Amino acid sequence: MVVYAGWLKQYAKEFDIQVHAWVLMTNHVHPLVTPNV
Repeated sequence: MVVYAGWLKQYAKEFDIQVHAWVLMTNHVHPLVTPNV
């Protein structure tokens, strides 16, 4: 889970999005994000 959180932080910065929440399920993820405009 720590690795995934690092990836999420990295790509949020790269794609200029804000991550509000995320839920890591057994075989997928539910992110709640908005673009920074």
